[in-house]
Amino acid sequence: MKRILVVLMIILTLSGVLQDESGAPYYANAQERNKNPYSTNTTTSSISINAKGAILIEQESGKILFEKDGNKKMYPASTTKILTALIAIEYGELDEVITVGDEIALMDSDGSRAWLRIGEKMKLSNLLMGLLLPSGNDAAYTIALNIGRKISNNPSLKREDAINIFVNKMNERAKEIGAINSNFVNPHGFHNNEHYSTPYDLALIASEAFKYDFFKQIAKTYSYEGINTNNQGHKWENTNQLLNKGSKNYYKYATGIKTGHTTPAGYCLVSSGSKDNMDVIAVVLNTTPAGQWGDSKTLLDYGLNNFTHHVVVKKGDILQAVKVINKRPWDKLDLDLIARDNYEEVFNKSDISNVQWSIEWNSELIKPSVDTTEGVKILSSLEKGEVIGKAIYTLNGEVLGEINIEAGRDIKRNYIIFNLPGMTFIYENRKVIVPVLLFFILALTLINKRSKKKNKRRKR
Repeated sequence: MKRILVVLMIILTLSGVLQDESGAPYYANAQERNKNPYSTNTTTSSISINAKGAILIEQESGKILFEKDGNKKMYPASTTKILTALIAIEYGELDEVITVGDEIALMDSDGSRAWLRIGEKMKLSNLLMGLLLPSGNDAAYTIALNIGRKISNNPSLKREDAINIFVNKMNERAKEIGAINSNFVNPHGFHNNEHYSTPYDLALIASEAFKYDFFKQIAKTYSYEGINTNNQGHKWENTNQLLNKGSKNYYKYATGIKTGHTTPAGYCLVSSGSKDNMDVIAVVLNTTPAGQWGDSKTLLDYGLNNFTHHVVVKKGDILQAVKVINKRPWDKLDLDLIARDNYEEVFNKSDISNVQWSIEWNSELIKPSVDTTEGVKILSSLEKGEVIGKAIYTLNGEVLGEINIEAGRDIKRNYIIFNLPGMTFIYENRKVIVPVLLFFILALTLINKRSKKKNKRRKR
């Protein structure tokens, strides 16, 4: 009887526990990916710019595409007003009507202005146009005063105190964005030895400002006629000549953003461009009058013509098929490694073919063979969709990103019992053999019962 029970357990194992592998065949369709090294460090020797500090980033991700002393502290001049506009958009109401006061008298006589008049009323949206297009320091003071009072929830707050609150908010917000090497002491950027930033910080600030549609609209506007509530008008033109179709400095892919100039700061420009689904931001600080435009166009051209968004791998892609050494003997298929996530990156076009990837296995589930050509061992049976490791993508040894890898199908671990002679034959023919064996065992059981009854009768 014990022998019968052992045989029955084997049959049940084959017909039940292993039957989850008896469905439709799983066809391995391994799609090997490029395993050449991938490099982000592109050749930039062909780029020559005059600026003392510069940077080029992809707008959304912030990925650095080029830099020259990108973290060097320098004077930003009126590029400061990008941050001023950001604070105003985040804390003000664009349709809010603001009265221009004597705060505009605070500006230096040789500072750039929007030619605001004390007592005129103007929507915040118009003030922002006056801030960014003609680079009005007077608009900067009016915005800072009113938004500072709003932040403090005190409409009667003294002028100097309200402006200081606004400037403190500028510094606080800059740190939140990641612009940690900057310090702002006024809302307009007129020279002060303690007012400084870096090319990288200004690029981060501009990228954050571009999250707002109204800022995008202002940044790309060349001319604007603003009408205040007193029916007195202003006509402003953008100081950014990249946007001026009548200028020799016009750049057809330009989308903004802000100029700056003081004697200590030199000529500065935070510019942006868009082409073929690529959006970049360039910053040049302390350059020449010609370099303000030439350097910027050189950087924008480099970013828009040489870089692209590239999908390295899509969710559901088969990365590779691997041999599993210790799967059950009748399982002849490899295990497909499936990408659990998408991975997209901004690449120099010439680098895309140099992507390298490697696998970091989940050590609790997979043990790679010493000889990688042999395959891997599974430490337990795996289920389809189970995360079994990570794909690590690198370029010239630098890690770029990683995604999770999942098992492409269920796969069962092998045990000694499944290596017994005839087990593969039994499994492959289980639909016929299992019913026959069950019938045979049932017959033996009945015969055994009858023989026991006969023996009892004889004993009586």
